[in-house]
Amino acid sequence: LLDRVARFRGAALVLHDPEDPVVPYAEAERLFSRLRQPRGLVALPGAGHLLAAPEAARHAADLIATWAEPYVGAGVQFTVQRPTPPPDRSTAEVEVLEGSVRHRQTVRIGPHVLTADEPPHLGGRDAGPSPLELLLAALGSCSTITVRMYSDRKGWPLEHVAIRCRLERGRPDEDGYGPTGHRIERVLALRGPLDPAQRKRLHEIADKCPVHKILTRSVPIRTTLA
Repeated sequence: LLDRVARFRGAALVLHDPEDPVVPYAEAERLFSRLRQPRGLVALPGAGHLLAAPEAARHAADLIATWAEPYVGAGVQFTVQRPTPPPDRSTAEVEVLEGSVRHRQTVRIGPHVLTADEPPHLGGRDAGPSPLELLLAALGSCSTITVRMYSDRKGWPLEHVAIRCRLERGRPDEDGYGPTGHRIERVLALRGPLDPAQRKRLHEIADKCPVHKILTRSVPIRTTLA
């Protein structure tokens, strides 16, 4: 690839996120060093590996349009194509891509890009939450959103809600542990002048969130080859 880049005769602009979790910024610098003039290298902090965030994509498009204008033919109208509206997200879907660093993953969720990793004692570099931590985060955030939505609909004086989740391991099917030997401890903190009946009901509502239902019921998982 670098040899082909060195033989390229056109104008070239390289854009790269210095914190790209998949391809190190040093690779962009290597690519840039082999290019002939005219050439450009622009760092795009926060853009991510795939420019998935709409604002990052618009910024990159504007940079490309401005930089390339002197090198296109006279009279050419250089128009920035704005991103299309996001796809329907009424159903949950994510895409996970393996990075160049061991265990580090890029997670695409609609317009959002996250990094998942494992802690050092499991061979990772702790560049992001672990898969199990993301699972707990899904449960905690779904629970707080569900409690907030219910409280707002009732007009109750809930000022703040917070949840702490912890995954514990024990003997399978003993002392409240499930068949896999795991259980999730969830602590719900409610702040505001709620009466005892309201607090009790919100405690119950936390168990009604969609992620809680998925985790506590049998959900088939079907894997196919792409």
